[in-house]
Amino acid sequence: MSSGDKIMYSCDVCGSRHQMGPGRYDGKFIPAYKMQVCMPCFKMNWDGWAPIHEPKVITHLNEKNIPIPARNAAGWLPRGM
Repeated sequence: MSSGDKIMYSCDVCGSRHQMGPGRYDGKFIPAYKMQVCMPCFKMNWDGWAPIHEPKVITHLNEKNIPIPARNAAGWLPRGM
């Protein structure tokens, strides 16, 4: 890999592509969910996954055999760290 090569990932929530790697971290890996997300999705869902994203998150959890976590006080799935 040359220094000009970019390491790109797809957001598991919205599908957008973002760069991760030396000096550039435009996404976040959520260990509890084994999920890679872009920073906009991570930041905009600070209080839990908005209902519009819930089907994607639940499908991802089911595919990875991860138990669906308890909902937060707002009734949303927690974002995870």
